[in-house]
Amino acid sequence: MAHGKMKTLHGLYKRMGREAFLEAARHYSNHVHGSVETTVGEMESRWYDAAHTITEAEKMVEDYNNGILLGNNTMQVSHPDLIGYSPNGTFELHSVHDVAEFICREGVHGDLNIQTRNGEFFLNTFGTFIDCIADMNYREQLLEVLVPMQMEQEDSADDITM
Repeated sequence: MAHGKMKTLHGLYKRMGREAFLEAARHYSNHVHGSVETTVGEMESRWYDAAHTITEAEKMVEDYNNGILLGNNTMQVSHPDLIGYSPNGTFELHSVHDVAEFICREGVHGDLNIQTRNGEFFLNTFGTFIDCIADMNYREQLLEVLVPMQMEQEDSADDITM
């Protein structure tokens, strides 16, 4: 499976958080409980389709990986444990907005590297532009915030040089 793709329903819960996970799970199963563990167990043991080819859990993970998770139109994927490395130091990044600001602020000083807290590659840049990223769903969400910031930064630079 490609790096950055979700493999299990439990992993999806860990990435989304309890409330968002349970809310999205209601679109895939009639057996959502207050407990994540019970919900995961139910979804892993129930068929999503009448032909019995995919479980509710497999369907939810598949939709997440394809960027079409039902009940989560914004696909607010969070990576709360990201660490940004720049020529100016190390920074904790807690949101998509933090990552976008980090890229715009620090990317003018050199290429950047962002990793998960456990040291796994997440993304790198060529200056203020994304070079490689491990999670394409996160990329889409990041670009929605980053591109306007980059355009504003470019306009500010044009104003200074004129």
